Amino acid sequence: MNRCEVSYVSTQPPIPRTAARSGTHRGMFLARFPGLASGLLMLLLCAPLGILHAQEWIYTVRPGDTLWSFTEDYLTDIRYWKRLQEMNDIQQPRFMPPGSKIRVPIAWLKVQPEPARVMQVSGTAELVRAGSARSEALSVGQELHSGDTIRTAADSNVSLNFADDSELLIQSDSEVIMDTLSSYHRTGMVDTRVRLQQGRVDTRVKPSQGPGSRYHIITPAAVAAVRGTSFRVSTESDQPVSRSEVLEGKVKVSGDIGARLVPTGYGVVAEKGKPTPPPKELLPAPDASGMPDVYQRLPLAFAWNAVDGAHGYRFQITDHAEFSTLLADRETTGPSGLWHDLPDGDYFLRLRAVDNDKLEGLNGDYAFTVDARPFPPFLVEPGDNATLRNARPTLSWSEPEDVRKYRVQLATDPEFSTLLHEDTHSGVARFTPGQPLAAGRYYWRTASIDASGKQGPYSDAHQFEYRTVPPSPDFKEPEVGKDELVIQWQPAGDQVRYQFQMAEDPEFEQITLDRVLEESRVAMPRPITDTYYFRARTIDSDGYEGEFGPAQKLTVPPTSFWSLLIPLILLF
Repeated sequence: MNRCEVSYVSTQPPIPRTAARSGTHRGMFLARFPGLASGLLMLLLCAPLGILHAQEWIYTVRPGDTLWSFTEDYLTDIRYWKRLQEMNDIQQPRFMPPGSKIRVPIAWLKVQPEPARVMQVSGTAELVRAGSARSEALSVGQELHSGDTIRTAADSNVSLNFADDSELLIQSDSEVIMDTLSSYHRTGMVDTRVRLQQGRVDTRVKPSQGPGSRYHIITPAAVAAVRGTSFRVSTESDQPVSRSEVLEGKVKVSGDIGARLVPTGYGVVAEKGKPTPPPKELLPAPDASGMPDVYQRLPLAFAWNAVDGAHGYRFQITDHAEFSTLLADRETTGPSGLWHDLPDGDYFLRLRAVDNDKLEGLNGDYAFTVDARPFPPFLVEPGDNATLRNARPTLSWSEPEDVRKYRVQLATDPEFSTLLHEDTHSGVARFTPGQPLAAGRYYWRTASIDASGKQGPYSDAHQFEYRTVPPSPDFKEPEVGKDELVIQWQPAGDQVRYQFQMAEDPEFEQITLDRVLEESRVAMPRPITDTYYFRARTIDSDGYEGEFGPAQKLTVPPTSFWSLLIPLILLF
């Protein structure tokens, strides 16, 4: 730090104190002690410039200004003109040169109330006027004065504009008191002091117009003072803790014990009754560069890369890049978040990582678009991953409200690059292919078209497999042996089974054998001589049972000539 040291030793005898106070002896006093006069002058010159200038406002003279008109317009007492003339050595008070500078003590300036204005209200907020216990709904355009209180409900926020165009975003579950709202008449300098009793605020302060400007956020634990910056402050009603996070410029945070100057990219946690700790670097902004540009599905699902050291995250949504009001404000424990609904349009997402001290980090802002309307239908039949046996299946879907038409796509690949059908259908929510499908896997989806002709996003695709009906077995000639009967048929393919039945009647009401087989043959002991009927069907790998083929008639002959005589012998 630059220092200016003045050393003075007097060699003159002391002068009586009464003489030093006398106007008669003032000139003689300074004449007798020239070293003291020069020392006082050096002391004033060497005093820190901030101390001298902090109490003065510099005015640039405009054409037509006179010392009297200026004094009447800006100062609290017309009698200040004489002192102002002496202070600035003004030779011609009636004809001050335009562009010349006038030094004006801030204490002489007129001070007047300067209301804040409610710019936007999202959700629910109430206003309690100074001196009143009655609350009223807060609305856009209302003026706020010193002593007024604003309370925001959950999922609500309010944007305020102050006299110097500084902005304050009061977030959900917060209580803010307008402590002081005033300005120095026509100077551009303002005195804005806001008390944050509970909750969070995000502020953007315009660069000060002069040394008299003041912008304070006061909490139960600390005061954040700035002159032109962007920062956030939060506090909790159940414990006297204040958190300040600086995004631009510098903020002086003064706690009960000591103060800290917090630079850009740092934050500080001040606790009531404890020394204000050193600033702490804020966590970097989360990376969401992989986020889609367009969302066609609700709810909106956001995901971003995790940040080292993060104990949680905050995401906010707005419809303008300035984030002066919020449509959504949520905390999450992991690097993802959901928001239930937004109208179609363009939006902005803001992400922050939260550290173990609950300090919120730097902002990461991303633009995205919602294009989810008209909503797509729900696909009904066939269900996803279904297996069909009909070569011309009927596809059906739900009917969303206010939808006039549907666009249907049928393809052989999940990317829908090879389309078998794409057309617009009116009135009915179903479609049947005009030509039979070949066996294979297919994909289908639909989109809604509203009365204006706008087509919404496609539904999630369903896939199905068309399989031909398993053919009924083609029997070979039965082999009737001495002790065994073997019936075989042509195999229907791999991973299929067969159901074989034998009965004594063609209606298969008296079934004598019913088996499910892995191979295309059945062997059994030779039945007694009689007439039998048999049939079989194929069971596909998915369990689908084909139709039984035509019944086959089988007459089992006797084993020898003597066996034919046995019935005759039994008659005698």
